[in-house]
Amino acid sequence: MIFNMAIAGTAGILLQFVTNSYAVAVLFSVEIMFCAMGVTLINASAVSLFPTHVKGMATSLINMTGRFSTFLFSSVVGMLMAQSCHLTFYVLSGLLFLSSALTLLLP
Repeated sequence: MIFNMAIAGTAGILLQFVTNSYAVAVLFSVEIMFCAMGVTLINASAVSLFPTHVKGMATSLINMTGRFSTFLFSSVVGMLMAQSCHLTFYVLSGLLFLSSALTLLLP
C-alpha cells in the first residue's frame, strides 16, 4: 500500500514536467492504476480487521463512503482545475503521499 500510493503520487508530480502525449497517458494511467489497487487493499484490510458478523456491512460502508467522497471531490477538483491546474496536481499528489504515510498506522 505504501509503495502503491508513493508511486501514484510520484506519477502525479511527474505529470507536470512531461510534454510528450504518450508519456502523459502512461503516467496518468499509472497514477489511476496504483490508486485503484489501493482501494482493493483497503477492502482486504477491512475484511481482516472486522469480525465475521459485520464484515459485509463494514465493506459496503467503506465502499459507499469512498464513492460519496469521489462524487464530492470531483466537484472540488473541477473548480481547482479552472483556477490552477498545476496546484491541483500538486495537492492530489500530496494527498497520495499523505495516504502512503498514514498506511503505516494500519495494523
